[in-house]
Amino acid sequence: MNVYFSNVYDHSSINSFNDLKKKDYFDNTVLYLDTNLCVYLRDFYDTPSLFQRSHNERVVTEVKSFLRNVIENNVRINYEFGVEESCRNKQTFQVNYDKAFQMIDSLKNVLSMNYYQIVEHSKLIKPNNQIKDISELQTSKIDNLEVDSSFKDLVTIMYASLLKLYLIEKNSVNRKRHELLMQYLNFLDKELDMYSASYILLGHYFFSETPKMKKMIHPKKKDISHTFQAIWNASIDLCLTVLVPSKINNSNGVPIFVTADEKLHKIIDSLKIKAMFDNGSNYMYPPVVEINLEKVKWNDQELQILNDFENGIAKRRQQDIILMAKYEKSYKSKLIENARVLIMELEKEIIELLSGK
Repeated sequence: MNVYFSNVYDHSSINSFNDLKKKDYFDNTVLYLDTNLCVYLRDFYDTPSLFQRSHNERVVTEVKSFLRNVIENNVRINYEFGVEESCRNKQTFQVNYDKAFQMIDSLKNVLSMNYYQIVEHSKLIKPNNQIKDISELQTSKIDNLEVDSSFKDLVTIMYASLLKLYLIEKNSVNRKRHELLMQYLNFLDKELDMYSASYILLGHYFFSETPKMKKMIHPKKKDISHTFQAIWNASIDLCLTVLVPSKINNSNGVPIFVTADEKLHKIIDSLKIKAMFDNGSNYMYPPVVEINLEKVKWNDQELQILNDFENGIAKRRQQDIILMAKYEKSYKSKLIENARVLIMELEKEIIELLSGK
């Protein structure tokens, strides 16, 4: 396990906390923690002895090191997204407020310690009084799309995209991997009618990478409910690649995405945004989003084929982009409704596939 830092507004990578400290914007950073990291910190505080028995030495060391760095450097922390995701009911997607308040208290307490207290705390044996989610999983996530959340519209689009990725990969026998990506990009362009950098990058990593990236949407249990839950969870995690950078407008600081998930880090760290701001930290013009494919594992021939294919889509969509910007509200409403229809169809296909029909 490693703790990864990403800033889409900085075109150089951040390889460690010490790297982050060297940035000229360090004193103005806000660290946005993902769900996994929030859970690690909560568990370390709530059940220190159990936490150390349940994880290898590397994980324990990384958690302590992260705590020491943020506390000693008085860095601002935001855990709203991590707490919200981890405290939503698996069945209804409603927030369990008792669980959320308990988790917030634990995070506040562990982040208020000094390093000596952290070391001493790790020696404690405490009973596990954490509130658990024991709800049963569902065989569809359609109803969850209606629940208000920080992720609502984004997760609808991302969930549709990941369902399609899952189906393409399941039907990939005797097909070249760049052809699978082209099928996914066609889905974004022609069916979902949304061609955005985060979703394009997701496809590149998913089809060019080792099986590690694909594990993101493949649960250990292969039944319908666990499959949909795994895809749903991955959808929420991937929403953070969009939500955290958007905080530049209202966080009064530079948003840094912090995760213990290497797969998630690879995707967001390959996105770079060029933007101009007014004195109120609002965009003066729509930001320019760049995709860095240096870490994506295509060979030269595959890259050439994909570049030609993607350039064709981009050229065809140029006029659409102008119209989308002009009628943004209407386009967004249509996009979400279209994604819902696609989700119903894609879930049905997966159910039939896993049921052997």
